[in-house]
Amino acid sequence: TGGADRLSVHFTSSSGISQDWVKEFLVAFNNDISTKQIVLPYQSDTSPFFKYPIGVPVPVSAKFQNVGLNTVKSLEVKAQIFNSAGALIYTDVDTLRNVSLQTGDEYNYDFATFVQTDQVGVYSVNICSKLLTTLVNGQEVTVQDQQLGNDCIPQGGQQHHFEIAYEVEAAAVAITKPGNGFSICTNKPFVPTGVLKNNGITDLSDVPVQLIIYKLPGR
Repeated sequence: TGGADRLSVHFTSSSGISQDWVKEFLVAFNNDISTKQIVLPYQSDTSPFFKYPIGVPVPVSAKFQNVGLNTVKSLEVKAQIFNSAGALIYTDVDTLRNVSLQTGDEYNYDFATFVQTDQVGVYSVNICSKLLTTLVNGQEVTVQDQQLGNDCIPQGGQQHHFEIAYEVEAAAVAITKPGNGFSICTNKPFVPTGVLKNNGITDLSDVPVQLIIYKLPGR
């Protein structure tokens, strides 16, 4: 199949000196545009401590690449955002004309800012491209993309998630001691413990906590 590939070579000499080489190359169809990378929003799966504040617009941008042999003159790009329930809540489509992308050239595009940020939660992003015209024998002609498998990302059941969160949000997650069925001898003290989690954006310290133990009736 066509597309961008990478060759990696690792060498270790008898004296223990090692070196790595990395070379990117293209296996190309005549007409092939690919969606290479979602630049923004930042992915929460790979950057677990990055969250967008509630109510703040979120930028959306992506990188596209001509991995075909013919110069790309125009393409259509589309971004979609889904909320945590899987509902489509954002779509932006644009046609890019006169881009003149030669083989291997990349193009960064900024979509309309995502402004429906009034609900906290985890969102997902899909970005797609559609090849429209290329140069063939010096003439701009309408063509069909010869490899559709690289037009959209993420692929293969993967997701590009980003998270919108409150600035400050602490949560009590669990009581680890005493647990269910816990028993102890009369007049023997113990130290209750629990798990707290910072679900917000701001680092927290000196957080006041409270534990209340009730005596069940008849016990």
